[in-house]
Amino acid sequence: EAEDDDDSSVSSSEEDNPTAAKASDAADDTDTIDIENHLEMIRLGGLPCSIPNEILHKCFAYLPIDDHATLALVSPHWSRFTRCEPLYHALCQRIYLNQSKRKALHVSRFGNSYRKMLEVRPRVRTGGGLYYLKYHEVRHIQRDMWTDIPIGAVLESVYYRYLYFFEDGRVMYALTHATPVEMIPRFSKM
Repeated sequence: EAEDDDDSSVSSSEEDNPTAAKASDAADDTDTIDIENHLEMIRLGGLPCSIPNEILHKCFAYLPIDDHATLALVSPHWSRFTRCEPLYHALCQRIYLNQSKRKALHVSRFGNSYRKMLEVRPRVRTGGGLYYLKYHEVRHIQRDMWTDIPIGAVLESVYYRYLYFFEDGRVMYALTHATPVEMIPRFSKM
């Protein structure tokens, strides 16, 4: 008889408080919806896709331009996002206004497209842009009576000048005989 009393007390409490029963059903539905949303987010590229676009715009605008190609590979959402015009606008402002004396973008020259401006307009590549100049010179050596250099010998002089630009305006300069194959890994570690 005690077991029957326990069953009746549970059923009577649910009957007395129907909102509690509805709340527990709603909680079960909410868990189901959240799981479905999470699975959809994972399918689209993970939980970072749940970050609002305004915050992503601000975060992506501070990243180096070369990193946008990598970000486009993260998810389909970020791929579309890294190719949107407002992001290109922020990048163009950051790059060209820092490198220009005029402080005007003149996007109309590029068909009113900031993406096309970024692709076509020349700029100093910062944060990954490495420039080098190869200097090559061949000289005939002047012989005198104190040298043991054979007749007709030449001196070949080869060296490289490297410039690596940072976005904050600093420049790293190197003058060396090392070839770009040797130097590029050194610069990429910095």
